Formats: sequence, C-alpha cells, structure tokens
Amino acid sequence: MHDLKKDFIDATELAQMLNRSLATVHAYRKTGKMPQPKAKLNTVYLWDRAEVSHWLAKENGLLKPCNDELYIVGGDK
Repeated sequence: MHDLKKDFIDATELAQMLNRSLATVHAYRKTGKMPQPKAKLNTVYLWDRAEVSHWLAKENGLLKPCNDELYIVGGDK
C-alpha cells in the first residue's frame, strides 16, 4: 500500500520544487514537458515522487533561471 505523502507529490508541492507557478506546472503536464501524473484524486493530480526526483536530476532546462512570468516570489502561485 502507498503512503501518499511519501510516495506522491501534488501540483502545489511540485510548483514549489520547480520554482514555478501552479498554472505553469499544469501547462507542462498538458504539453508533456514533465512526467505525467500517476493518479488523480477528485481534482488533485499526483505524481510519483521518485519519478519526479529522477527527472529533476536527469535533465531539465526548465529549471535554469526562472522564466515563468506567473511566478511571484513570496506571493500566491
């Protein structure tokens, strides 16, 4: 059985990890620029934490200096 907090990450936490807005995380999801969620509970998408960690370590020019115009440091995302 899965421990949801240990095994999965939601879009809000993923946005914080990526230093991007929630809207950008969902745009990346829709366009295939990141791993796809493994589950959806009601309206909450869940990504496999290990897969996301591997993806972050492997490649991603997405994380070079923040170019997300929707991201506001210290504000709502």
